[in-house]
Order: sequence, then C-alpha cells, then structure tokens
Amino acid sequence: MSLLDQSSSLYEIKLYYKYLDVGGNKKLVILDDEKAKILTEEEIKKKNIDILITKWANLTWKEQNDVSQLSTKVSLETGQREFNFTLYRDGVVKKCLKEWNIEVGGKAVPVSAAAIDMLPGEVILRLYQVFEKILDYSEGDLGN
Repeated sequence: MSLLDQSSSLYEIKLYYKYLDVGGNKKLVILDDEKAKILTEEEIKKKNIDILITKWANLTWKEQNDVSQLSTKVSLETGQREFNFTLYRDGVVKKCLKEWNIEVGGKAVPVSAAAIDMLPGEVILRLYQVFEKILDYSEGDLGN
C-alpha cells in the first residue's frame, strides 16, 4: 500500500449501547468495550443492545494543518494565539469519521458535520477516545 493511497485503510470502531428506562425517561448506557466484545449475538439480542459501527480515516498532513489552524484563536485579552482542544477534537471527528450505520425510519443517515452534532456527546467522546487509542502505536505493537 502506498503512503499516498489511504482510501482503503479505514479503522472500524464499534460502540455497544442500549437505552434503559429510568423513572419514565430513557437513559443511554454505553457498554464497556472489552465486555461488549465478548457478548454473543444471542446475548446482544436478549439484552436489547444496539451496535453503532463507524469507520475512521487518518488525517492527511493538509487536514491535520487545517484542523490545527481552526483550533487556534487569538485571545482578546493577551493578543496571543491559544490552542482550543475542544475545537481540535471536533475537527478531528468531523474530518476522520467517514461511515456509520445510523438509520432513521429505515433510511441511512449520511455522515455530516450536522449529523455528528446531533449525536449524544458521550457517544462522540467515546468514539474519539477509541480512535485516539488506535492511532497510538508503539514499537511493541509492530512486533519488534
């Protein structure tokens, strides 16, 4: 695979979740990744667990620079450029999240900045955390 052709190297991230009735309200519960991965299909159905399947791409150098630049603002107080991690994380998610299996009324919802903004915050935060772990390779991961 060429370094210039990243089109076929997407990382799949699954998020297992369910809604619980708590005092007449629906509460979103995201399952622990390690525990969820060992569930059988039968257990998933029995426990009414849903699976959000997402696919992510690495940032290109240009995208990395664009996200970094958009994450830096000039402070009105000091006149200095300040990095905003929240803006950076948002930019990474919106650039790197390429596919998902979200449907509404049986119709696929395309990945877009507006659709991402409508998801529960804890879902995006968990997906981002897993994506960051995937990208954090060490020499030990390479089998050296």
